[in-house]
Amino acid sequence: MAKRRRRNQPAAAAAAAATTAMVVLGGGGAALALPEGMVVTGGQLELTNHAAGQALINQASERAAADFQSFNIGAGERVQIVQPSSSSAFLGRVVGGNITEIHGRLDANGRVMLVNPAGVLIGPTGVINTAAFTATTLNVDPAKFMEGGRLELKNLPGLDPNAAVINQGTITVADGGYAALIAPQVVNEGLITARLG
Repeated sequence: MAKRRRRNQPAAAAAAAATTAMVVLGGGGAALALPEGMVVTGGQLELTNHAAGQALINQASERAAADFQSFNIGAGERVQIVQPSSSSAFLGRVVGGNITEIHGRLDANGRVMLVNPAGVLIGPTGVINTAAFTATTLNVDPAKFMEGGRLELKNLPGLDPNAAVINQGTITVADGGYAALIAPQVVNEGLITARLG
């Protein structure tokens, strides 16, 4: 089922202002570095930039978690996460203090959770294609994530009440998968496809 929704709540104006600020801050799809500064916090992961504008994250364990200084994908760039199966789970936490901007492609055959307390922007040219996808400004404990089971998303002290997850691009998840955007401000101006999800 394809869904295109605009936020109709009173906070929409504030979120729209946040959208403008985030796009200006990032240059609206200017050349960005691929994910940088990966520190594995659980499981087995390897990050390689195997071609210009392309990064490959190999995940050898069913669940894996890492902290990144930044996790950006510029227009025309691609990040591919190769996971053991469609039920495999990847947690990427961005700890560098700047928003995540995705203007290129993020592909994964399993589930991906992207955490950035500063915010996440999927620009108009951004494409997400995974088994399931979550983008949030709330924190996830990597140790709990690695245990499996129910996850608790928590506010970190000092969380910006205007931190936003904004989708202006295309998010597609596998049949029966889910797409979740979780933040104090959430705006979907793009297309989310979650058939049977």
